[in-house]
Amino acid sequence: SFCHITKAKAQKTVFRHGDFFQDQDMRIVIPTLCALAAATATLAERTVEQNCSAAVAENAEDARDAAARWISLGGGVPARLCEAEALVALGANRLAAVKLTELATAQQFAMDNPLRAEILTDATRLWLTLGEAKLAEETASLAASLSGSKRDALPLLASALAAQDRWEEVDAIVSLLVEERPGPMLFALGARANRSLGAPEAALSYADAALTMDAEHAEALFERASALQILGDVDAARQTATTFLQFHPRHPRANAITGILFGEAR
Repeated sequence: SFCHITKAKAQKTVFRHGDFFQDQDMRIVIPTLCALAAATATLAERTVEQNCSAAVAENAEDARDAAARWISLGGGVPARLCEAEALVALGANRLAAVKLTELATAQQFAMDNPLRAEILTDATRLWLTLGEAKLAEETASLAASLSGSKRDALPLLASALAAQDRWEEVDAIVSLLVEERPGPMLFALGARANRSLGAPEAALSYADAALTMDAEHAEALFERASALQILGDVDAARQTATTFLQFHPRHPRANAITGILFGEAR
């Protein structure tokens, strides 16, 4: 998922590039009726203006170059989002994350806070994929302060904190969001946090909550098996471990879950 900015939020910003729509593949806002009044605009520039994701899919390098020219012609926020999409397609996630972070915090662009928050959450996702937990924490924290919804940035902040083994803070975020049924990922994080904090009963409860939403969720299955093992319910732990391996035989935690199957200490 990338740059999932809604049409309604985009239309609140002060652009001069017509209407917008949300591409469902890359989930990035792109202009559909841009008005670059430049007689020198090339066909590639016009293509990327009209359909950034299609241009990126056809040739990401050309799309990036066209987006850069579009920026120089005053493309503003939409052009910079298109550039970031092209960078991700080219595998330049770090540069894309930097540019998204800079865009969201730049004061020269007239954007409302929820829009800035959504751009920051997309930057956070990229920082997390890069293993940059501290940078992810910074962007997620800023996004949370700008967003009107606790569901948007706080789960990503929990992921960034989890990557730093800051389990008490993770547990606090999960507890804050639990009434909103935030999804299996956050419940699985709650299970991991509580297991790490020496509370296997709570860990089991969170893992079960995640599995009611997604019966195949890998992290939830792992945490359920681990909590059951700690609680001494060996048969249930082995049954859950077997289910894990049925669904996720090549998962990075497969070796650890095999240890639970054979009753080895984790």
